[in-house]
Amino acid sequence: MKRTQITALGATLLLGALQLTAAQAAEDDPLDAQRKAEIDARLLLVKVHGRLTSEASQDLVDAVARARQAEPRIRYVVFELDTPGGDLKAATILRDMILGDLKSCVTAAYIPDGREARAEGLLVAFSVRRKLFVGARAQLGADASRPPSSADDEALRDALRAVAKEQGCPQYLLDAMATEDHPDIFLVVERKGAQGAEEKRFLSRSELEDRKKPGQRPLVREELIAPAKRKLVLSADDAVVRFEIARLAGDLLSVREALGLTLPDENVILLGQGVLRPASPGAQKVIDILNHSVVRFLILLVACLAALIEIKTAGSFLAGMVSVICFGVFFLAASFPTTGNVQGTASLWEIILFVIGLALLGVEFFLLPGMGIFAISGAALCAVTIVLAMVPADSSQLTSGGTMTDAVVDSLAILAYGFGGGCLFFLAVLKLFSRRAGLAGRGLVTTTTITGVSTAESALQAQAAEAALLDREGVASTLLRPAGKVQLDDGQLLDVVTDGELIEKGTRVRVIATSGGVIKVARIEGPGGR
Repeated sequence: MKRTQITALGATLLLGALQLTAAQAAEDDPLDAQRKAEIDARLLLVKVHGRLTSEASQDLVDAVARARQAEPRIRYVVFELDTPGGDLKAATILRDMILGDLKSCVTAAYIPDGREARAEGLLVAFSVRRKLFVGARAQLGADASRPPSSADDEALRDALRAVAKEQGCPQYLLDAMATEDHPDIFLVVERKGAQGAEEKRFLSRSELEDRKKPGQRPLVREELIAPAKRKLVLSADDAVVRFEIARLAGDLLSVREALGLTLPDENVILLGQGVLRPASPGAQKVIDILNHSVVRFLILLVACLAALIEIKTAGSFLAGMVSVICFGVFFLAASFPTTGNVQGTASLWEIILFVIGLALLGVEFFLLPGMGIFAISGAALCAVTIVLAMVPADSSQLTSGGTMTDAVVDSLAILAYGFGGGCLFFLAVLKLFSRRAGLAGRGLVTTTTITGVSTAESALQAQAAEAALLDREGVASTLLRPAGKVQLDDGQLLDVVTDGELIEKGTRVRVIATSGGVIKVARIEGPGGR
């Protein structure tokens, strides 16, 4: 019996050791870890469109940095090019990012079908680690609109030479695409050995003459591809077939396949446009709807209306809860990326500042009523953070072709219409229900809400009605901070104010003054009072 138990224990220990060894081997297997990393990797597509400017290039650099910070799993970066060139400094900014900040990533460039990369755009195209990909009718090369032998061409040539040396690109070919100040450039084909493979090289005329001297291997073919004093522009067929400096790709999917990537669409991030396909389309659709400008306006309208009702009926908290929920939905939806943004338009700091604004309003209404400074500061802070929450962090997140100024103006309009609409609805509620007895005694609508102290048509009658309220007593039906409501002993509900004193709900008060529809009350001291 003991021998059987010992045998079973030994077998169990041996099996456990084998499993532990296998698990450790799997963890230590670099190929397995690499496969897992490949499956979990992200690809970032950066669109470089239009003329290159320093400001736009810096915006792209900042946007790429933020995207990589938000998504550390980005391992591949593809630059989609469609540019006639522009400022060399702008192209240098992008080149430095590719060779510096993105050194740990696999980078590639792609010129879609019918698009182009000219002049300074070449500096971006040939700075990437992998080959350039082009569509069937893409073009790359010189900017024909420039004057010949310009200083910009010479500076671009020097920059391209540095890239050619680092990335192993054909220097003569890049020289001809940068400037016309170059010698005749030939494409020569030679064979390595009797049955060796053919090799293509780019030579100047003088180098070609030296190559033809006796004792050299015979050339299979020679072709003048860039005559002196003439800039070079390549078609997709030239770049892919004749010179073999690019690969043909019909679309982004073809580029991904050429790079050997099997990433799902939800792992592809379009800078400024979100993921190629959301991992949760249903949830993404809800976020997109909530961030639509019309829906944002409706959310703010309901939030502002509920806030005004809560101020009017202090103590019920129901309207206040509705307002908080609406603002919460607004900020949460804005903090999530939509299919139009690589990241949400609302940041954590904006949410924190909005909460601080609400706290200042709370201090004004509940702790230090009558100060005014807290109410003004809180309302201003809330308004500013609401606008900022609707404005993208930078121009790369704009999807409608507008500017940052347009985005700010649109956000201000949404806030103004939302708050203004809330006020109009609030006044409409008071107007419609001011004569309903069922609501008149519940705090939302009082006798003086719309019509003032009385509805007398003549000034004398109004003055008499105001005078009749003097020395009348009642009970504070809400907290007076300093404004609130008082129910007189005869059941009449009035909007009143104090001299700045905070009076608790349920306290006996007396009307001490009436002027211009403003009813002022004071706490009743002594027996019957507090």
